[in-house]
Amino acid sequence: LILAYHTVSQVGLIVLGLNGGTPYAFWGGMYHIINHALFKGLLFLTAGVIIDEYGTRNYSQIRGVFRRMPWIGIAGFAGVLGITGTPLFNGSISKYLIQNGLQGNFAEIGMFIVNLGTVLSFVKYSTMFFGKAPDHIKPVKDRYINGVSMVMGLAILAGGIFGAQAVMIFFGQSYNLAGALGAEKLIMFTITLAIGIFLYF
Repeated sequence: LILAYHTVSQVGLIVLGLNGGTPYAFWGGMYHIINHALFKGLLFLTAGVIIDEYGTRNYSQIRGVFRRMPWIGIAGFAGVLGITGTPLFNGSISKYLIQNGLQGNFAEIGMFIVNLGTVLSFVKYSTMFFGKAPDHIKPVKDRYINGVSMVMGLAILAGGIFGAQAVMIFFGQSYNLAGALGAEKLIMFTITLAIGIFLYF
């Protein structure tokens, strides 16, 4: 349900970009369509594996995914980093473009609220990766599932590190995206994360 509800918010972010009225916002929205398909697909895939192994959908009863299912844990966490727009991951690039395109627009506040809600929800979601797993849980040994999950996780990372190249390949648009790793962006993300963690606890 957490993942499903966040499909609504992420599509809202995409629509915000596509209708932002600037090339930055538009191409950010277009890139976010690709990014969302990638990180949300990975999140649903790993969630399905975790639910199957733990026998529950209740996140409060799921702990220790990193320890018991390390490959699924790493891949799933990459999906979390992507959807929250963590610097170096694909979501940070598309969100950066959208935000740049909305500067001075009232919709920029809406984007901050969407980002804060996303961070807050995925702070909650991420608690299942840590802690000690129940003893009856068996680690996932299916190399195919682990391999596909890790490839998708690496693609999410690559879509952030090589964001400018990806935008050029997909859309033929050239943008200087160095600001996505700039001090202002890092500070804003850190503040949003801190607020999200504070509200959760």
